[in-house]
Amino acid sequence: MATTQLTPIDRQLLERVLADSGRIRALVVGDLMLDEYLFGKAERISPEAPVQVVDVQKDDLRLGGAGNVINNLVTLGCRVEVASVLGDDSDGALLRASLQRQGISVDGIVLQAGRVTSRKTRVIASNQQVLRIDRESRDAVSPAAEAELLQRIEAAMGRCDVILVSDYLKGVLTPTVLAAIIGGAKARGVAVVVDPKGDDYGKYRGATLLTPNRKEAQIASGIAIRDEASLAAAGEKLCVGLDLQALLITRSEEGMSLFYHEGRAVHLPTEAREVFDVSGAGDTVLALVGIGLAAGLEFAMAARIANVAAGIVVGKVGTSTVTADELVESAGRQHADSDFKIKSRAALALILEKERRAGRRIVFTNGCFDLLHVGHVKYLQQARRLGDLLVLGLNS
Repeated sequence: MATTQLTPIDRQLLERVLADSGRIRALVVGDLMLDEYLFGKAERISPEAPVQVVDVQKDDLRLGGAGNVINNLVTLGCRVEVASVLGDDSDGALLRASLQRQGISVDGIVLQAGRVTSRKTRVIASNQQVLRIDRESRDAVSPAAEAELLQRIEAAMGRCDVILVSDYLKGVLTPTVLAAIIGGAKARGVAVVVDPKGDDYGKYRGATLLTPNRKEAQIASGIAIRDEASLAAAGEKLCVGLDLQALLITRSEEGMSLFYHEGRAVHLPTEAREVFDVSGAGDTVLALVGIGLAAGLEFAMAARIANVAAGIVVGKVGTSTVTADELVESAGRQHADSDFKIKSRAALALILEKERRAGRRIVFTNGCFDLLHVGHVKYLQQARRLGDLLVLGLNS
């Protein structure tokens, strides 16, 4: 399998995509849920049982699952439509209200009596997740709800530039629903990007792109991914066997690998600096790849931008999103050979303020550096070692 060499992310291209994201209309179909976070301290052991006692100091309720894909899209200014099935319960009402507060129509949401709306409660102590409690339904939606959902999806397809499918195996994305999405999108020339789950990937056949993680790709392909050769075998088997245009396997600390139907591969090293919480990173990848494809980017460039975004969100606690400013700054930090490093005084002030808040040590030096020689290089290397960030002023 041929491997394509990487090129730096073009700054103007990235900024154009982000500036134009407000014109992108994305349809998100999948399993919506509530993510509840209880933040506190764990400094005692319960006298009732050998378990930690967490003193809750703050709680937070967020959109999760397919809802976190929506969060990422909205943060970057996209126009979003959603299609899903919820329970006719209090959590379903909370979820719909949360969508409406973000200006998202709930016309595409079907309510099914007796169904439980998914809620995942995570207990976080000292930035570490110590417990998760799930309340959910995993049964397939009822035939009546499925039929109504298909009508809502059909109505929304004609208005969207990209379709993002977020499957958490909670019963919304039945084989019938997936076939209708993929078939309808092909007829309209719209890309379908899927974050898959489970061991039967046949239901995703014909999608534009799948974004499984390494474990999911192993299960779906039946190939244990231990090295580059087995990775390539798994990627090729899934990409060709499922008639995908491309397959993006996320590999945690090893980055991402993009496989094309015709046999090419692109390997992207991880962009993460610190990893606090990987929950929701797949949602961010799905959203950013979707934005890239809707903006007309080739698969590799869309994946590169998604890789940068994933490196940002894993450095945050809980299911999180990434802003346009964070993307531009992080992409520049990772690519020293690009013009990302050149900053205006105003832009530099914002960066330094953020770095100071994070407790990082800032080093400044200046000079002409007209004829750069080895002494200059060693001097700059030593200056960089004195702190976390080096600011270089060029004398006129």
